[in-house]
Amino acid sequence: MTSKRYMSNKKTAQQTISISPSLKDWIQRYVNVMQKEHPEDERYKSTSAFYCHVMENILKTFQEGKSLDDFDRLVDKEYEEFFAPISAEFIIPFMETEVNMNRYSIAVFEENMRFLLGSRKIFMKDIDYDDFSTIITKFNRIKKRFMAAKGTKDMNLDLFIEKGKVPFRGILEHTGHYKNLHHINCKMMAASLGFMGFKIINLLYSEKEIYYRMEIVPTDLFFSPKLETKRRRALSRDNIEYVINYNRVLDDTDNHLWIKLANDEDVLIYFKNENSRDKWIEKIEKDLRKFGTQEEILPKLLRYFSHLHWIRFENEQDLSFKINISREKNDQEIEFMLNYLSKFSKINEKDGIFYLEKLEKI
Repeated sequence: MTSKRYMSNKKTAQQTISISPSLKDWIQRYVNVMQKEHPEDERYKSTSAFYCHVMENILKTFQEGKSLDDFDRLVDKEYEEFFAPISAEFIIPFMETEVNMNRYSIAVFEENMRFLLGSRKIFMKDIDYDDFSTIITKFNRIKKRFMAAKGTKDMNLDLFIEKGKVPFRGILEHTGHYKNLHHINCKMMAASLGFMGFKIINLLYSEKEIYYRMEIVPTDLFFSPKLETKRRRALSRDNIEYVINYNRVLDDTDNHLWIKLANDEDVLIYFKNENSRDKWIEKIEKDLRKFGTQEEILPKLLRYFSHLHWIRFENEQDLSFKINISREKNDQEIEFMLNYLSKFSKINEKDGIFYLEKLEKI
């Protein structure tokens, strides 16, 4: 790449180029708009100043090793500033394994409200409901950000009008490079579409091809300027269920169904035999002694039985609990648990509530 020659920067030379009338008009309209928005900015004081700034900075970009092909991958400042705080660089092979455990979880909406409402705001800004091209333009800006993050192979959005149907419908396609990260992107897209006011009416998902295809239609929320957070949250949840319903969970490995069952306190975990039961409690105790402190042993032993849903805490700080399983059907489990806990603490009972005494040495 040739370098800039050290000549005067004074703007006296002239360069004549031929451009189409439409491009000339487009540039002039852009400069006029930017002049109004940034009256003190020297870059927009005239069309000539704009041309000079653009051409000089493009040549600087080329000098840094970029090419014309890199322009298709540029992410605009507004979208980069929105996505950057919620993005991070990871060692993908490790992250792929870690995020696998959360494939079918629904993220707590309250923890993601800022992102979901923000995605709606940034997408709906300057949308013209009578002009499809404004929707496609916004989508393409989002697409560039996804492509820049290296997790996406391709994205595409097509919009259609069908006579006698809803105002329009869309087909959103997304192909990724990594199956678990792509699954997260699919959930995030489904949630974001709900907050924008789009309803998913069909979803094709292929883990083998790392591909999903969403058929979407706008609801009245898409055309509404009001937040109506409760309704958007409900629509978002409905969309996510296309991705993480039990029809999909049962096709996956056992651990994903177990995670769902573990969140239901009416589901109890038992052991096939005494050897298995003893093996697990010994593993737990060994790690508590090796990696924890003496003060943590009793609370965490109780937490273990709570995770099995054998007990329900009355007050975790006071080490008080109620037995959560039937005495008639589960007498052996209850006897084992109380006998085991009695090795570490005196146990008192009053009105069906058990209390453990904290001992000085365990």
